[in-house]
Amino acid sequence: MTSNHQHVSIWACPVCQAPLKLFGQQAKETSSENGWCCKNNHRFDIAKEGYTNLLLAHQKSSSNPGDTKAMITSRRAFLSAGHYQPLAEKLTNLLSQYLDNNASVLDSGCGEGYYLQQLHQQRSDLHLFGIDISRDAVKLASRQLREGGFAVASSFNLPVLTSSVDALFRVFSPGDPLEVTRVLNPSGILLVVSPGPRHLFALKELIYTKAQEHDLPDRQENFVLLDEQQVSYQLEIGDKESVKQLLAMTPFYWKGDRAAKAKLDELDRLSTEVEFIMRVYRPINPLQS
Repeated sequence: MTSNHQHVSIWACPVCQAPLKLFGQQAKETSSENGWCCKNNHRFDIAKEGYTNLLLAHQKSSSNPGDTKAMITSRRAFLSAGHYQPLAEKLTNLLSQYLDNNASVLDSGCGEGYYLQQLHQQRSDLHLFGIDISRDAVKLASRQLREGGFAVASSFNLPVLTSSVDALFRVFSPGDPLEVTRVLNPSGILLVVSPGPRHLFALKELIYTKAQEHDLPDRQENFVLLDEQQVSYQLEIGDKESVKQLLAMTPFYWKGDRAAKAKLDELDRLSTEVEFIMRVYRPINPLQS
């Protein structure tokens, strides 16, 4: 974590929920150690890449949960090529409408940090944070965006201080609405990006015997819908490697017919519609309901 964030922290101890504070070199102490510590002396080291592991053992579903290195590498290459750039631009513009200078933003399920990087390019004043359950993803995100603060954590047990976040966003990621309400400040917003009905439909037609459109996502309960936007366009992929990358970063790869997927491995181009639904919410204050 760089100096931009040494005096701004949203992290809470995952054991006792007390605020975490820097110790060691990053806190300019004489100790050679480097990490976070709460008042109850629960300590968490900062990895050389800059992230911290705040995922407790009992919160893991496996020894190495989340996306695999292969999925992360494929998604990173695909996104870096700009295939989802229109989504990133819309997300950045939409968030900026609601964010004052120096606001704190959390990407819950940040993956390799692509959308936080895009946001940082447009709004360098923001304090950006990301969590993901995949250590490999967070490691890459922390390497790519040194100005951000990253932690390995579950979106259902956020190691984040109550009312410390101005905006939380999720791109194709699950989360706990009660946790979102807890960590957002009273005027904070939630932005959720979900696949639209026709998202990657041409790809689905190549994989499934009978392709079906996505159901429209349900609206968040106990939240007021402030805005809804749709992003859709025709995606043209002109090389075999990019087609493989797209397939590897989608759940279709694990669900489709094996013979159909073998045919996809030979595709050197693909034309498919991409469609995203973006919704901005504000939690309903229980005291005002």
